[in-house]
Order: sequence, then C-alpha cells, then structure tokens
Amino acid sequence: VPGDNVFPSAIARYLDPNVGVAKPVTVTYSLYGGDMLVCNNYIVPPTDTLTADITPREIVAPAVILANSKIYDGSVNYPIVNIDNLTGIYNGDSVTLDVTATTSSCNVGLRPVTLWYTLHGHQSFNYTIAIDTSITPLLGNILARPLGAQGAVVRTVKTYDGFITPATQ
Repeated sequence: VPGDNVFPSAIARYLDPNVGVAKPVTVTYSLYGGDMLVCNNYIVPPTDTLTADITPREIVAPAVILANSKIYDGSVNYPIVNIDNLTGIYNGDSVTLDVTATTSSCNVGLRPVTLWYTLHGHQSFNYTIAIDTSITPLLGNILARPLGAQGAVVRTVKTYDGFITPATQ
C-alpha cells in the first residue's frame, strides 16, 4: 500500500559451497522498513527451495620455466626447472598442482613442449586451470647422447695389409 514503506528481503543459501549442477538453494524471506505494525499487514513465504549451478573457479596457470636442454634419453618427458606458486585458491582450500612437460618427439632437435596441469586435493574439483594461449609455443632442445668407445679392443701392432684401419681382436 502506498506510504507503508515495507520492503521484502530474501537471503539465498546453498547447502554447501562445492561445484555442482542443480544444487538445492534455500531462500528465506523477510520484510523490513516502516514499523513492525505495518510489516505485520503483509505476508511473505517463510522459505522457498530452488536449484542453481555452481561452476568451477578458473585460475590462471602459473609460469613454468623449462630446462635449456636435455640429453636424449628415449623419453618425451622434458625437465622443468621452476614452477611459480599457484594463486587464486581460496584460503583454507586444500589444492595443489602438478605440472609435467612432454615433447612432441623423443628425438634430437628443437621440439614443441606441451605442459600438462593436474590439480589435487580435497577442493581441487572446485577449480579449473586457464592456460594463457598468448604465450609463444614452448620449445625444448634435445641434445645427442654422447657415447664413449668403451669395450673396443685395438691391437697395438699390426702386420702391413694395405689398409689404414687397425687390426681388432
């Protein structure tokens, strides 16, 4: 009614703060403004139950520093020298990050490197990693593996045979 200065208020609460689809939300209504005698002239529903989604919080992938190079070892794993701290996690949430790097090939040469991010911990499912696609492609340098000539036995004396190769046993 004009002049009563009564306003409805609603407080909505999820049952828990975790990510999910069609999660129950309880809405509690009340009135404020005017004086209580005027508010008593109006009725609001005590509660209502709705559903709503909670989507994962997107956090930016931390900077990763790769080794300058690696010696050929037959694997596509590439060494990581440093990973910046994970930021954007709410205080009290148990979330850790593992990062692995792999090359497109295990063979010698400059190879594109792909970073793989995995979140762990009790609240890890509430977060997702956003990867900065503006970063130029990462390259890893795979160097040839040096081999020694161990095990070769060469005679120190040879009979002339017209060849420049030494005699072997």
